[in-house]
This record gives sequence, C-alpha cells and structure tokens, in this order.
Amino acid sequence: MKRKILISLVTIALLIGTIFAAGCSGGSTDSSYKAEESYSAYSSAATATQSYAADGEYYEMAEEELGYAPGDYYAGEYDTANGSAQVTQEQPASENSNPAFDNAKLIYSASLSMETVEFDQAVSAIKTRVEKAGGYIEFSNLSNYGSYRYASYTIRVPADQYRYFCDTAGEIASIRSFNENVQNVSEQYYDSESRLNSAKAKLETLQELLKKAETMEDIITIQEAISEVEYDIDYYSGTLRRYDSLVSFSTISIDLQEVSQLSGTEEPPIGFGQELSQAFGRGTRNFVSGLQKLILSFARHFIGWLIFIAIVVIVVVIVVVQTKKRKARQAQIAAQQAAYQKQYEAYRAMNAAAQNGTTEEANNAPDRNQASSGNQ
Repeated sequence: MKRKILISLVTIALLIGTIFAAGCSGGSTDSSYKAEESYSAYSSAATATQSYAADGEYYEMAEEELGYAPGDYYAGEYDTANGSAQVTQEQPASENSNPAFDNAKLIYSASLSMETVEFDQAVSAIKTRVEKAGGYIEFSNLSNYGSYRYASYTIRVPADQYRYFCDTAGEIASIRSFNENVQNVSEQYYDSESRLNSAKAKLETLQELLKKAETMEDIITIQEAISEVEYDIDYYSGTLRRYDSLVSFSTISIDLQEVSQLSGTEEPPIGFGQELSQAFGRGTRNFVSGLQKLILSFARHFIGWLIFIAIVVIVVVIVVVQTKKRKARQAQIAAQQAAYQKQYEAYRAMNAAAQNGTTEEANNAPDRNQASSGNQ
C-alpha cells in the first residue's frame, strides 16, 4: 500500500516538475523562441547556395525568389497579426543588428577550388590567414602529381571572420569555383535546449524524492529514473555543444592546384612565324619533359627496372642457346642421314656387283663344261 502511494507521489511530482520546467524554460528562453519563430518563416532564406565562376562573377541562385542575395546579412521582423515574415537586407553592423537574427543559429560552410603558379607562397598565405583569423587547420593533405603539386585543407575559422576570409580568398590564389552553404539549425538547437532544461528540472525533483524515500525498493526505483534522466541530460548537452561548435566556427574546404598557366587567361594574337616558333618550342619542351619524366620514373623504380631487364636478358639468352642447340641437333641429324644414305648406296652397289658376278659365272658355266668335254 505504501509502495503504491509512493509511486503515485513520484508520478505527481514528475508531472509537477515537468510543468514547472516548461514554464521556466518558456520564460527563460522567450526571446530565443521568438528568434526561432521569426526565422522559421524564412528558413529557406537562411539556407542558400552560391556559385562563383572562374571569371569572378557571382550567380545568386535564390535572389529572384527571395528578393535578396544569399551571401548578404539579413534582419527579420515577424508580423504576428498576419502570420508572415518580412525580410529586409541590411549592411553588416553589429550595433543595428536585429536581436532575432543575433539569436538565430546559422552554420556557415564553403568550398573553394583554387589554382596558382606560385604554390609555396599560396600555401604559406593560407596558413598565415588562418592564424590571423584565430582559426585552425582541421585537415591538410599535400601530394605531388608528376611535375605539379596539389593541396587540400579543411579550415575552421570564427564565424565573424568567415565572410572576410571568403571575400579575400582571391588574394591568395586564383579562384576557379566557390560554393557556399548556410544552414539554419535554430529549431533543433532551441528544442534541444528546452528538453535539456526540462530534464534538469526532472532531475532536481527526483533527487528531492530520493532524499525522502524510506524503503530500498523505492530508492532503487528512483535511482533508475535518475539514471535515465541523466542520460538525457548528457545527450542534449552534447547536442548543444556540437551545434555551438559548428555555429561559432565556420568550415571552409580549400583545394589548391599548382599550374603552369592560370585558367581563362588569354594570350594576345600573334603572327604565323611567332606561332610556329612557339609550336617548335612547345614540342621541344614536351620532348625534354617526357625524357625527364622517363628518367625520373626509372630512378624511382630502378630496382624494378633492373629486375625486369635481368628477366628479359635471361629469357633472350635461353632462347638463343636453345636455338643454337636446336640448329646443332638438326645439323648432326642431317650429317647422320647423309652418312646413312652413303652407306646405303654403297651397300646397294655391292649387292648389285655381287649379283652381276653370280650371273656371269652362271652364264660361263656351260662354256666351261663344253670345253672340258672336248678336252676329254
């Protein structure tokens, strides 16, 4: 009976704590939810993508639909009577900024593809810019493709330095492409914040009940409930820390390529003679470059080349030796066949001579018989 009464009291206390926490969080985060309400009406306006071509022109993908450029700063006012949002474009000035916009949680990210003929200076300039902006390099990779080098960076810079860094990136190297994304996470952020406050209030209520618990069974039941609430607190706290990190530090990805000539640069018109001279010059340079690459490739893989050459030499020697042996055997067989042929012909001649001698004796025998009879 006592246990049922205690469980009922715990349930009632949790409901009271939830209502109290909702009221407190609603009062403490009133301005935050106003910001969320203000920005939910134009969340698509806060998330926009820009493309920056190699010739330096911006293509505002959402400008016609939204009425302002995605890369600009915004301020919003929400009309509660009509249920619509009015978005106006403003210059970046912190003194005149709208509080609703200041409370919005926006995650800025960009990716730049760049090329340069002075690779070392560009790499040094990137590191210097990041250091001056108060950011850090999260990831870097340097590689060498033939005669040219390539570098990729993932950079984190403070959100207030993000726009300046992107706008002045063309001073580091020539920009081939620029893509930007702005994500509005205000709804997710303030929802997690409200749930966190509610979980903290529940935890306080459960801790008070734990102090009043009398039986071991009640203590175990309340401690299990406390463990679940603490798990929720850790989860929502981690979510808020992750959002704070993404909002306070913007992410910029840079791909830097070393080239011999910048893309899109036009050469002045030239005559046939100069063009022919340049063609011969390019042909000579290509031949020398190809020869250099061949030599460098051999130097990098000379052990493999030596093994390959040794295998080829061994195969050639084996083939030559086998060919000579085969020819020698064929010559020996031919000589033996010739000798056998001569012996066979001599044997046949002897047989023929023997047969001729026997025939003559047979023919002369009657004559000798007649002679011997006459003598008698």
